[in-house]
Amino acid sequence: VRPEVGLAVAAGLAIGPNGGVAVDAANRTSDPDIYAVGDMAEKVDAVSGGTSLIALANVANRQGRRVADAIAGRPLHGSPSLGTAIVKVFDLVAATVGWSERRLRAAGRTAQALHSHPFDHATYYPGATRMAAKLLFDPASGEILGAQIVGRGGVDKRIDVLATAMAAGLTADRLADLELAYAPPFSSAKDPVNQLGYMAENVMSGECHVVAPDELAALADDGWTVVDVRTADEHDRGAIPGSATIPLDDLRDHLDALRARRVVVYCEVGQRGHTATALLVDSGIEARNLDGGYQTWLAAERAAAA
Repeated sequence: VRPEVGLAVAAGLAIGPNGGVAVDAANRTSDPDIYAVGDMAEKVDAVSGGTSLIALANVANRQGRRVADAIAGRPLHGSPSLGTAIVKVFDLVAATVGWSERRLRAAGRTAQALHSHPFDHATYYPGATRMAAKLLFDPASGEILGAQIVGRGGVDKRIDVLATAMAAGLTADRLADLELAYAPPFSSAKDPVNQLGYMAENVMSGECHVVAPDELAALADDGWTVVDVRTADEHDRGAIPGSATIPLDDLRDHLDALRARRVVVYCEVGQRGHTATALLVDSGIEARNLDGGYQTWLAAERAAAA
């Protein structure tokens, strides 16, 4: 989508690097008597610090208020845009904030991706549905660079919390400390946002090394053993080709057989895999956990085949 800037060009106004009208913090164009707001105006990007075209109604409204403040002589403060957006297609909701992993990679940014598959509220309360959440952050500084969530319930709440955390400058591990409203109809005692924070905390502390689904094949070719720590029934319903199955509850009985190996562990969504990885590492075995477990690997395979 490209903005219609014909009038601005005809007026001799400067156009930004992304094809929108270039503006300053007060939304003044290169002609100080002309302001530009909304989709045609370039915005300061909160992740890169450069400019982006972000076509969002709330950002346009905010720019309108800032122009009024500038005309009235009121003090202004910068307001970079995160690009927070959400869409509903039938009963499925998809939301995003910040940058995607593809965009970060294209820009050469170092980013750690973490996937989770939590339920929108406590599973013992009727109507719980699973969501898929992805968090992107700088593994050194913890700066949150983006997030995406897909699900049927509670997606809007979680993306808004993550957008607020990014605006406040919270690091990924601090998400674990957020005290969010909890009752079984609305969430779990560990909210999905808290869970992402715990996962980031594990990675940033060095307590857990994760493997992305697209890294798994290369590791297997390099001699790593892939172990499914789910139950035998779960394994039979679907598993990563070539993986062995050792249920988590039986893992201690197989430590000697694994001691001379390098092991990639996976479960359904990553939680049991984390426990298994910690057990193996504590036993002197080099081990890594598959990020997001079998569900994330399966989604990646389906996407690659599409």
